[in-house]
Amino acid sequence: MAHVRVRPRPRRQSARRPLARVAGGLAHRGRATSITSAASDQVAPQKTKLDSIYPNPFNPVTTIHFTLSEPQHVTLSVYTLTGQLVETLFRETRSRGSHSATWDASDRASGVYLCRLTGTDQVSRMQKMVLIK
Repeated sequence: MAHVRVRPRPRRQSARRPLARVAGGLAHRGRATSITSAASDQVAPQKTKLDSIYPNPFNPVTTIHFTLSEPQHVTLSVYTLTGQLVETLFRETRSRGSHSATWDASDRASGVYLCRLTGTDQVSRMQKMVLIK
């Protein structure tokens, strides 16, 4: 959580309470206080997830977006619907945050494929991808 410093603004000639300026242009009526906020420039992801695959359906290239809650060793692979491994896009350690990988399926047949993200926690996340040629 980010700590935000609040500074009181000078009193105006009115019966209203004074305004306190808060970072980001926000204002608060009343006495200046300390505010704790969960909002920051970059919010830490709460869980590892396979976010989106775009475009989907695709021809012949698509981008796979995923988020890691902590630095970990991850594997991103593509499978057929019958479970046959088509290609491992990468198997490496990645930092916490948002990532993406591109899959070029120019040499693959049209059809439905499964994208599988497996992290250090051994939990797999899967999404369907449709290749249309």
